Amino acid sequence: MMHCTMYAYSTSPHVSQLYTGFSLLAANGKINLTQKFEHFVHVGIESILKLRPQDLNGLFVILNNEKIIFYDTSDTPNLRNDALEICDAYFKRSYVAASIPDGYKSRVCPLGFNYELYAGKLNRYEVARFLLRKNALENFPWEIIRRTAELVSLGFLPTIGNMCALPIPNQDPCVLFMARAWDPDGESAKVSDGKGGACADQ
Repeated sequence: MMHCTMYAYSTSPHVSQLYTGFSLLAANGKINLTQKFEHFVHVGIESILKLRPQDLNGLFVILNNEKIIFYDTSDTPNLRNDALEICDAYFKRSYVAASIPDGYKSRVCPLGFNYELYAGKLNRYEVARFLLRKNALENFPWEIIRRTAELVSLGFLPTIGNMCALPIPNQDPCVLFMARAWDPDGESAKVSDGKGGACADQ
């Protein structure tokens, strides 16, 4: 059985779907999973410049103590060269083929559709991520209270049960598309109001 070491340092919602996927694979006996909460260190060098947990939009996973996988969940199409140079496979959200350097095209793949997602049940990996991370202890007790409320669903949490449903065959077809936009220069994003004008994204 494959062994995966997951460096669950990031607290970004962008990474939650990956955490959930690996946790469920382990809970269902598909993989052996070890979860660590520190930055990934490669041959004694900390990979990716030191970022706060909430600022790291990425996840390192080591397969069978040998292959290095990096999941890049940042909005920008730019790649992280420090991760790209050491990984065997690089999965990129906001994938743009033209942004991949020629020497790395074979190892960079699209990550696909990504959204915040949690298992919605108490498995030991998810409990550990919510309660044992360093920043939870630094902001004690409020961070612990907030995370406990999420785990027991006192507020809305995007769990598998909440985020999917069987189709209703006799319902009139419709498409709901909601999006937010960010200006790459950091200015307030503007979107059309449908009447020829524009309104600021909140």
